[in-house]
Amino acid sequence: MNSLMIISGAFGLFKRQAVVEAGGFWTNTVGEDMELVLRLHRQKGPDGRRRRVVFVPEPVCWTQVPEKMDVLKLQRNRWQRGATESIFRHRHMMGKPAWGTLGLFGLPYFLVFELFAPMIEMAGYAFTIFGLLFGLIVPFIALEFFVVSVLFSLFLSLSAIMLEELTTRRYPSVKDLGSLLVAALLECLFYRQMTALWRIKGMLDFLRRRKSWGKMDRQSFVKVPEAA
Repeated sequence: MNSLMIISGAFGLFKRQAVVEAGGFWTNTVGEDMELVLRLHRQKGPDGRRRRVVFVPEPVCWTQVPEKMDVLKLQRNRWQRGATESIFRHRHMMGKPAWGTLGLFGLPYFLVFELFAPMIEMAGYAFTIFGLLFGLIVPFIALEFFVVSVLFSLFLSLSAIMLEELTTRRYPSVKDLGSLLVAALLECLFYRQMTALWRIKGMLDFLRRRKSWGKMDRQSFVKVPEAA
């Protein structure tokens, strides 16, 4: 659909000439990778058409992830600020047919389901608790909604895993798939709510115009597993 708005920072490849023509990486943003991709979408190639940004599933790379909760919190905060800043800077593209599926679908989707999602989710929890406390919601119905939401989230995660298995077979053992299933369940029960709060804080920090990255402690690889 040519609506990809961010390329993995761990392994993103750009045509040098296209990046130079777009103005290079901007240093006054915390989401430089996403911001650059949106600018590349706005550029036209030698044939006069919009540049195309694609995802290639075959490459495998390893990246260093946060090892501590505080560092993970800072990372998710920065990601939310960077995404919000990028969408705000390129908001004039939203809903405009001139930008094709990116303007009509990609940007509105990202605005609702990425930027506003944590606020909508936490508001749902707050209204549910309020309703239970004041007898506005039947407890059994609230439990049913919670179970359905968890099952739906698991369905999405399992669908993504199955799709990747059918196309690239990333996970060589049943144990790997089992670990992913457990992670998908835990993500629904506490991790999702925790990251939602961090992302809301990121939105507030964006409004406060905070630009800092925070200290990103990284742990070096001892041994990198070979790709299957």
